[in-house]
Amino acid sequence: SRTVWFSSFTIDFADGVTPTAEDTLSRPTLREGERFDHRAERVVGRAAFGPYEEEGKHLWHLEGHAAIARGLALCNIYVEEESDRDWALRIWRSLDHG
Repeated sequence: SRTVWFSSFTIDFADGVTPTAEDTLSRPTLREGERFDHRAERVVGRAAFGPYEEEGKHLWHLEGHAAIARGLALCNIYVEEESDRDWALRIWRSLDHG
């Protein structure tokens, strides 16, 4: 009833300037939905939570981005119940860079 997908990327700008975490986070566009921001010691993030349909099945989707300088993590969480929103947010907010 809960699925988590995670990908991470290294980001370099064409001009050779190392992007800050905020610069990196500003690049991807979030899906429509309820918005959330996150700031931790080493990571900043944004997320959106809303309804999602796949092959006729109604789900809820949290698309979360977490960024550091030159790095971006994409976390997609799919849940069957809207009440799992806080669980999904905790998982996304647990992303860190050591």
